[in-house]
Amino acid sequence: MSLFTRRFAASGVGLALIAATAMIFSGSIAPVRASQPSVRPIAPDMGGARILYEVSGGLAAVTTTFRVFDSGAVAYKWDRAVGGLNWSFDSRIPDGELRALKSLFLASDFESLPARFTPDGVIMDGSRILVAAVLSDGTVKTVLSETGAIEDPRFTVIRRSLDRLVSDLRATEVVRVVSYVDIPGGRERIFTMLADGRYRCEMRRDQLPISWIEGQCTYAERRKMLGVVNEFDFNKTHLVVGPLLPGVQNEVFRLNPTGFEAVHFSERNLDPSIAGLHALVDMVGEVAELP
Repeated sequence: MSLFTRRFAASGVGLALIAATAMIFSGSIAPVRASQPSVRPIAPDMGGARILYEVSGGLAAVTTTFRVFDSGAVAYKWDRAVGGLNWSFDSRIPDGELRALKSLFLASDFESLPARFTPDGVIMDGSRILVAAVLSDGTVKTVLSETGAIEDPRFTVIRRSLDRLVSDLRATEVVRVVSYVDIPGGRERIFTMLADGRYRCEMRRDQLPISWIEGQCTYAERRKMLGVVNEFDFNKTHLVVGPLLPGVQNEVFRLNPTGFEAVHFSERNLDPSIAGLHALVDMVGEVAELP
């Protein structure tokens, strides 16, 4: 599937969560009562969240952390031990999606799940999967699993549902840059970057695509682009854009909780307050060079 079609389809994930919940209620997934080994208590950093999903280790030594809050806000963080690289992204899921996720934990009887699932032998470069949730009495329940472990099917459903939510979050469009010449039949370049740095760049003429490429921004490129759009005050665009000037026209879009906000400016607008936006347009041309 093209990354351009992988928008944040929350409703689809919600249906998957509801379907999984229905399977558990109907008994289609038979619970496995594994013995609970004696392990050192885990005190996860919930950060005020209702649900925490953390995957760490692996060959790349990466830790990803996904938090879901009662308000529907979600926070994702990616950390790599080697090199100290990290990035984070905040968003929100619809109320129905949040209710479906909470219902899944309730239907799975998360509170009764064993505290740990371990493999029979040593798995080299395996990953550690931690799921934690705040229970009705305010205490925190944690379940830890590892690569190769035989899990209770109820936990597997929860883990996979959270993983799908993370995948959709990473595929959220966070930056869009459109450049065009405002004349009939002019060429138009549309660059879209997703939260995880994947991008698609398309060239159009008369609103019809004539060429396009897809790729992956480097960590540094992604950070610079997000830095520009996050630092720019879109609420003050009417003060800095000025009159409509000729030349190539540019539009920079940023995702916010209610949709996209945008700023429009000409390549000939030399107002220093939008110097970063000009640099972003130049960076797009370097990252995604089209014929």
